[in-house]
Amino acid sequence: AGRSTSVVGYLWTANNAAIPDATVQLRNTLTGQIEFFTQTDAAGQFTFNNVSGGSYVIEYATDNASRVLALGHPFTIA
Repeated sequence: AGRSTSVVGYLWTANNAAIPDATVQLRNTLTGQIEFFTQTDAAGQFTFNNVSGGSYVIEYATDNASRVLALGHPFTIA
């Protein structure tokens, strides 16, 4: 059986204030496709569940995902 990987993170301002109800998306850096999107909670926390192995970057986007406001560091899931 395959394993399930969750990616958990927080979206905060440069002053360490949570950004609630924000759209975050998980982009596969090899295909360029957005694989998941979700909203942050009141503490700025977000979770992507059942993520397959690959290389990704987390993006903070406008509500309709028409514009990326900030990028996280690229990472790989084995």
